[in-house]
Amino acid sequence: MSIRLRAVLAFACVVACACAWAAPNKAPAVTLTAPTKGSSFAAPANITISANASDQDGIVTKVEFYQGTTLVGTRTTLPYSMVWTNVAGGTYSLTATATDNLGASKTSSAVSITVSGPKLLIASPANGATVYGGSAVVTGTFFGNANSTVLIDNGNTTRLAALSSNTYSATVPIYNGTNALRVVASRRDKSSDQASVVITGNTNPLLVFTAPTTAVFDAPANFTSSVDALSPAGSISKVDFYRNGTLLGSANSPPYQVSWSNVAAGSYSMSATATDNNGRTGTVSLPITINGPNSPPVVSLTLPTNGAAFTAPANISLTANASDSDGSITLVEFLKNGIVLGTTNVSPYASIWTNVPAGSYALTARATDNRSGVTTSAPVQVTVSPPNNPPTVALTSPATGTTYVALASIAMAANAADSDGTVTKVDFYQGTTLVGTATTAPYSATWSSVAAGSYTLTAKATDNLGATATSTPVTITVTPNSPPTVTLTAPVSGASYYAPATVKLAATATDSDGSVTKVDFYQGSSLIGTATAAPYAFTWSNVAAGSYSLTAKATDNVGGTSTSAAVTILVNATNFAIVGPADNATINSELITVRGTVQAPSNSGVTVNGVVAAIDGNGNFYANNVPLINGTNTITATLTTPEGQVTTQAITVSSTGPAPIQVIASPTEGLAPLAVTFSVSAQAGITIQKVEVDADGNGNVDQTLLTLDWSTVVTYTGAGSVFAIIKVTDTAGTVYSQAIPIVIMSQARLDQNLRAVWSGMSNALVAGDKTKAMQNLDASAQQRYGPVFDVLLPNMPQIIGSFSDLSSVSLSDDFGEYAVNRMINGENRIFFIYFGRNGDGVWRLGSM
Repeated sequence: MSIRLRAVLAFACVVACACAWAAPNKAPAVTLTAPTKGSSFAAPANITISANASDQDGIVTKVEFYQGTTLVGTRTTLPYSMVWTNVAGGTYSLTATATDNLGASKTSSAVSITVSGPKLLIASPANGATVYGGSAVVTGTFFGNANSTVLIDNGNTTRLAALSSNTYSATVPIYNGTNALRVVASRRDKSSDQASVVITGNTNPLLVFTAPTTAVFDAPANFTSSVDALSPAGSISKVDFYRNGTLLGSANSPPYQVSWSNVAAGSYSMSATATDNNGRTGTVSLPITINGPNSPPVVSLTLPTNGAAFTAPANISLTANASDSDGSITLVEFLKNGIVLGTTNVSPYASIWTNVPAGSYALTARATDNRSGVTTSAPVQVTVSPPNNPPTVALTSPATGTTYVALASIAMAANAADSDGTVTKVDFYQGTTLVGTATTAPYSATWSSVAAGSYTLTAKATDNLGATATSTPVTITVTPNSPPTVTLTAPVSGASYYAPATVKLAATATDSDGSVTKVDFYQGSSLIGTATAAPYAFTWSNVAAGSYSLTAKATDNVGGTSTSAAVTILVNATNFAIVGPADNATINSELITVRGTVQAPSNSGVTVNGVVAAIDGNGNFYANNVPLINGTNTITATLTTPEGQVTTQAITVSSTGPAPIQVIASPTEGLAPLAVTFSVSAQAGITIQKVEVDADGNGNVDQTLLTLDWSTVVTYTGAGSVFAIIKVTDTAGTVYSQAIPIVIMSQARLDQNLRAVWSGMSNALVAGDKTKAMQNLDASAQQRYGPVFDVLLPNMPQIIGSFSDLSSVSLSDDFGEYAVNRMINGENRIFFIYFGRNGDGVWRLGSM
């Protein structure tokens, strides 16, 4: 064979292999084999569901079993079978969906079956059951869709049950005694079913010791232990008595008691356990102490120490330590030369002997224990010397009659001496209030921020032995300062923002007898900004969501302050996120639908890479047909509020190029009734066999297209949002499915939005806030009407007040025309108002 021939054959092999690898995946085959169509069962039914599934070019990875659109079970290996248990009465449609190793799936034909009997079943608790505790978990099955409502009540309260497939569960309170539990299932078609059970609520037995009445005895002890016991909704079968966990005896009927004789000294834990007719138990314990021979207490005098010296008239602190090894201390007495000075029964044991005259004394402490044992401490000798000469003191500053201005700083000074010791401190007083202290000469202190008034000042000197002397009083006067006045002028109370907010604060402040040195702006007690010159203003930035109380505090040149009335504002949370596609996803198309969540002020707009997104009434946005380039793409979603606040979210996706099958819906947003054209096209080499249209995404095929031109028109009449599901099957059996969000706006909702734009502009003009009014106009209107607002702003309250209410002329998806009337010189004039949806998705006023 020649080299040229071998090369040709090798090239042909490569081409053949490449073609083989490029063959499309074939969907698996699936058939529901059990139950058979029309099968009938009796509730509560346990129904075996089985299916056969295969894949000619791969393997089946799972088979899912559905009742309607509700998944009831999944099997990943042969045999593909499960048991659907405790099924309530009703008519059910069963299908099986098989998925292969490449993700292709196929759904079997539906099988309709009937379950006769109750359409609502209570599985637990059983009728007549006894339930302990304060609640019961009620579970069972019902017939109905996932949008059904199941309520469970106990006669007093009602609980909404949690639903999963056709099962329900809820926890309801129960009470001691008979409880009638009723379950009611209601469906959207206004049909309902109910079922009930009667159970008995009970708690563990309750018991209490009635004897012995004391827990302390002397050995050898003899006593009887008794309890009262009851079961709220049952009866007591027996009461067992235990000592340190060992059974002493039992009583099967009242009186519940046991005798305990000749008990030796020690500490014991006695307990009684009651058992009711259902085997439930309750326990109560009682500690018992049996004393042996009494050991006397131990006591020592800890203060004063032996040899301590004092000066008359003395106040001597007496303290003692006392303990008892086999009991407790009931009394400690302090004695002087055998005479009681004071008593206490509270640890730490202490007393004060007051006004003690000069002399020598022997002090002791005497302790008595709980069994009358007595011990006296060793004596302590103390000496009290004759009285100390007090110090001398004179207030040298300020001089009597001195006048100051509030808020004043007053310097105080004093001379002090002691003839038989030293001066340890000088305290300065205003009346009886201590305002300063000096511990070394020269003795001085400063009394700060003194308010207006007349004051009497003194100095009090203390010597090394505690003697004191007080100076002659000095009278001074502090004249009042008029505080400044301050008003927080912005923002207004009740103003609302969205986080991260920028809040502009402004205040006016004056001072009648001086000058304003600063205005502090506060959020609650937290300082957020300061202005030191008029106009007093501050911009508070990046404010998080929350409710805030704002005030302005003015300070004058002598420190006087005033605080404005509080203004409350609300900063709402802004929720803005892309939820689909996932970040770093790979997209097999050159067009993509971007969806996300948004919570923002009314009339906010969202764009995605320049495409204006539709926002439904449930906090979601959808941008259809966002173009992608082959390779890496950055998708940026931009939220713009009517005030111009901008927030962005970005993700990265990769595109592999045009999709094999492309579905285009136009338009995907508009006013009801909205006619949407769905068009389907295929790449070269792919032939479309049929197109199935589920217009409202409810799982039912509304239209099937079997011939070119593979397009149809669906008209949506009700406002809201739906996901249209377009399923395309090619001649090779490959199924392509695409979900397209459609948002249908109501005339009323758009009308309300546009009227809010008009009101926002009008109210701002009436308030004299041109900046806020301009936010409601588009760029060209701002240029046109800005100079007009400057001229007419003083007269805007009268002008706006003369306008009639807006009258709607016409509304479309991106345009609104309204009219207002105004009498001018006796003539009724009509003005047309035009609104447009700008490129950022925000509706603004364009002409008037």
